[in-house]
Amino acid sequence: MKKVLFITYYWPPAGGAPINRILKFYQYLHECGWEAIILTTEGGDFPFEDESLLKEVKPETKVYRSKGFSLHKIFISVSPKSKKNFVPYGFTDASKSSFMDKFSRWVKYNFIPDTRFPWYFTTVSKAVQIIKDEKIDLIFSSSPPQTNHLIARKAAKRTGLPWVADFRDPWTDVFWLLNNSIRWKLIHAMDKRIERKTISKMDAIITVGPSLVEILQRKTDKKIHLISNGYDDKYFNELKYHKNEKFTITYAGSLSKEQDPVCFFKALELLKDTDDFYTNVEILFLGNFPSYLYDLVNNSSYKDKTKYSPYTFYTDSLQQIAQSELLLLIVPETDDNKCILTSKLFDYMGASRPVLAYGPKDGDAAQVLEKANAGEMFDYTEHTAASEYILKVFNVWKSDSLEPIVNTDKITQYTRRNLTKQLAAIFDSLVP
Repeated sequence: MKKVLFITYYWPPAGGAPINRILKFYQYLHECGWEAIILTTEGGDFPFEDESLLKEVKPETKVYRSKGFSLHKIFISVSPKSKKNFVPYGFTDASKSSFMDKFSRWVKYNFIPDTRFPWYFTTVSKAVQIIKDEKIDLIFSSSPPQTNHLIARKAAKRTGLPWVADFRDPWTDVFWLLNNSIRWKLIHAMDKRIERKTISKMDAIITVGPSLVEILQRKTDKKIHLISNGYDDKYFNELKYHKNEKFTITYAGSLSKEQDPVCFFKALELLKDTDDFYTNVEILFLGNFPSYLYDLVNNSSYKDKTKYSPYTFYTDSLQQIAQSELLLLIVPETDDNKCILTSKLFDYMGASRPVLAYGPKDGDAAQVLEKANAGEMFDYTEHTAASEYILKVFNVWKSDSLEPIVNTDKITQYTRRNLTKQLAAIFDSLVP
């Protein structure tokens, strides 16, 4: 069996969206003739932790760890409030803050390629040693953080091994860096130069959506391979939907300022006088959220109909998703949002529950929804159309109808097993 070295900052007990794609590739690669050896951080700090994911790692898997000091922990020790700047919703929180809080935000935007870079210095030599000891055939890295790619680039140069790089998000084109007044123009120019040089050394490049393929293709003549995110059908085989006493609308995950759910609540306001709906609806936000969400809900007609549940184990969150009548997805309202295709969307589809989505109607997420017949995408200002869709799904729930929600034939192409086969084919092309 051939061996691949995964270089990844995020690994269990890290939880949340960053770990899903990497962990699922790892789990199914052995079926394709590849053994994954893991190189990750020791004592890393993660936005979320999920101890249950440790059970997903086979006992015989070799997991190596290297230390690196954490900028996040340093700032938090000085100013606990700065912690919010390093969680998914924090980097867009423009609320009033102390000097140290503002300084930590400046570091977040201007440290290149990212704030995980201190991990680089202890990890390159560790990677080279693992490659020699384990007789590794190929290197694989996935970003963000981009530091993973810099480590892989150096290790590949020193060992001569082929290197496959995965982009879950853009690098310098990511929405929270574009047109940002906090990031210095010189810093951004330096980051773009590092990006170009790093991409030029990659032997194969993969990414998650068509629009991101276009973004990356502008930076290189190399072919960009599309392997989307997906869902793991093994979780959903036992998660059967049963009608709830209340019509439950669930949002799972974090929220940034660019994902303001005001569009959703404006659609709900149009239904508040529909007695049957207003009496029977329940809204659940599953995750960790900034204060502005609570302010929005408290000022709406649905304050008493909204519940919150903190971030929980991945499998538990899937159970809640599968037991919802309607699932809410909000694509960030940014210049580059056509390329945003989150793993959350695929977990929603795996649950076979209808999706109410807000975002660009010509974006990648809209295309996936349409192909899978899994829900509808609305513009952020389409309040009436969105309310009509909510009411349509509500009436299906009220009538006890079990009409098909998702086109099963279309959605199976997004299973993690099928997507990992595509990755293994790329590996095999570089290591015959």
